Amino acid sequence: MKKRLACVLFLSVFASYAYGQLNVWRWQNPVPVGNYLRAVQMLSSSTVYACGDNATFMRSVDGGNTWDIHSSLLKLTTNFYTISFLNAQYGFCAGDSGKVLRTTDGGTNWSLTSPNVKTKINGILALDENIVVCVTHQGTIFRSVDKGDTWVQIGLEGVPELLSIRMTSPTLSTIVGVNGTFIRSTDKWASAETLPVKVSGKQIANNFFCCNFADNNNGTIIGENGIILRTTDGGGNWVFQGLPDSLQVTATLNVIAGSDPNILAIVGEHAALLYTVDGGTTWHNSSPLGTLDAIKGLSFSDKLTATAVGRNGLVIHTSDGGATWAFQPHIPYTQILHSIAFPRGDTSLGIAVGNNGTIMRTPDGGKNWSVIESGVDAMLNGVAFADKQNVFAVGEYGTIIKSTNAGMSWVRQTSPTSQILNSISFATPSAGIIVGDGATILTTASGGVSWTNRWTDPPTTDYFTGVSYPDSVHAFLCGRASIYKTIDGGVNWFLAPGGAYSRGTAISFADSLHGGFCNSDKYAIGYTRSTNDGGVTFDSVYPDPAGRSILGICYSDRQHATVVGAFGNIYHSINNGADWITQPSNTLNTLNAVAFGTVSAGTAVGIRGNIMRITSDDKLAVPVTGAVAPDQPVIESVYPNPLSAQTTIRCILPQSGFTSLDAYSIDGKHVANIRSGYLSGGQHEFNWSAGNVAEGTYIIELVLSDKLRTVTQVVIRK
Repeated sequence: MKKRLACVLFLSVFASYAYGQLNVWRWQNPVPVGNYLRAVQMLSSSTVYACGDNATFMRSVDGGNTWDIHSSLLKLTTNFYTISFLNAQYGFCAGDSGKVLRTTDGGTNWSLTSPNVKTKINGILALDENIVVCVTHQGTIFRSVDKGDTWVQIGLEGVPELLSIRMTSPTLSTIVGVNGTFIRSTDKWASAETLPVKVSGKQIANNFFCCNFADNNNGTIIGENGIILRTTDGGGNWVFQGLPDSLQVTATLNVIAGSDPNILAIVGEHAALLYTVDGGTTWHNSSPLGTLDAIKGLSFSDKLTATAVGRNGLVIHTSDGGATWAFQPHIPYTQILHSIAFPRGDTSLGIAVGNNGTIMRTPDGGKNWSVIESGVDAMLNGVAFADKQNVFAVGEYGTIIKSTNAGMSWVRQTSPTSQILNSISFATPSAGIIVGDGATILTTASGGVSWTNRWTDPPTTDYFTGVSYPDSVHAFLCGRASIYKTIDGGVNWFLAPGGAYSRGTAISFADSLHGGFCNSDKYAIGYTRSTNDGGVTFDSVYPDPAGRSILGICYSDRQHATVVGAFGNIYHSINNGADWITQPSNTLNTLNAVAFGTVSAGTAVGIRGNIMRITSDDKLAVPVTGAVAPDQPVIESVYPNPLSAQTTIRCILPQSGFTSLDAYSIDGKHVANIRSGYLSGGQHEFNWSAGNVAEGTYIIELVLSDKLRTVTQVVIRK
């Protein structure tokens, strides 16, 4: 029996390779991207470039309405802080660890052209086709005269952190930084001079983030605490500028820009937006955006048209010089999302839930997400489909809400507890389980009309964080101390032998035997534990070599599993969690949960409203329920289970052939032949009369054509 089960595992792994490779994880919310965007440049009213965290580079050829997005350029996870394009083809991005990337084809291909430093690069400027200059966190300036192939440090003494470099007029470029640093050059940084910033003879030591000159004499500096300074003599003397007392801005101001001497705009922290139409003599607050996201980048294509970018993938646009702004392409929704669910076998209809009663719904596989009113303010931690119309979400204060129209509207349900509810799972439209804090276990056999409290044996005070209900009798839950199992639909719960003293944050089972859980231990080291014997034993694996937290897990079938966690980490297994392969996630934001509607289509959600999706060829998609591979037999259900005398076994055969269905004891002894003979492909049902079989746990094995096998577990009670 042990040899035969090993063969089952090998065949299943082999079959899983036939699925082909999934594509990359792509952004679905916020749109166009959820990575922090830190710099933008408009070369024209149509051509726009932007960059940000996780080596993200974006380009648009329609003024920002649609974007071509590239993350992890050159497989880097560095954050980009600055961008400079001389024309539509030739440009640079730079950021953490001294990384400078160059493109000569508009961002399609990149090469690493970094100076020999490991510090953060805060600003870069391409002055002509050969000369490029960058400034660093350590107060150094590097200049290249050969397009970035080699770099020479400009020798300035005692310079603190430098924050930006700008071409402020055709012959003048400037650098600003902390402690009132102001540096200027009129010869493309062959030489430079440091000037003190003085107001009425007193030197100003504020941190300056950006400088803009209309010509060699008239310029503006902005920085921390809403400071705005103006000069008319090239920086020899400065005067304070600001808003009227009724419109004061105290947030740090990050960027000032404009292509007209009189029309300028400023962006900053907490969505600070200012504009002037008289060269800075007076400043005005722009119309409010309704967001508090920091805005880090600003660029004008003409005197009235500009794009700004910022936190949570924020992209906004103005066509009136900054007086009013609009989101592009639409308002991003950035509440933290904790859970995501799809109906079994469905890749289109999805529900995500999160903080403050957040519910997001997609009817089309994530092409469009809409925010749905939940009727509650509680944090929602879990969501599950009972069927395609009936959906449940659970959360704080014992909250249970239900939708009977596929998530379009929601009604609060009567709850038997006020404990925090963390997870919910349905095996059938009528059978569901909820778990939560204070050892809470709730079961329903009525499709959620009523819920019944259950307890573990022995009793525990554990906090339960996840539940998975793969069939009508088997379910597994994880907590902060152990893994528990039921074989009677949630009425009775006992410790899974292999999961004793194991901590879990999330759990997922494809069937009664195959599944696993994930967690971070007390040292925040993330790991996964998988089983192929229903929790009798678990194997431990650390998917992330750095040991970072693993927060969400989903088994899309008996062999395919995906886990997500801190820093956007995503790992995929094709052999029931024995080995994990890193998948580029295109984000460094923490991902909390992952769900697959089919083996070939999955969605991950996390902080800042992140929704990421991965798909492969649609013809490879198979329903999750009982699925192992397109050419594998499936034991779809065994009911009742546990049984006393008789049970019905429902199977699916992918093709015609000689079929045998047998029962074995847990130690491999043959107990009964339930069916032998030639059967056509399709669904079949068999009755097993086990009245003369002793109490215990047994393995049911289905074999097709003497080579395709699958197993499940049943329990007999007298």
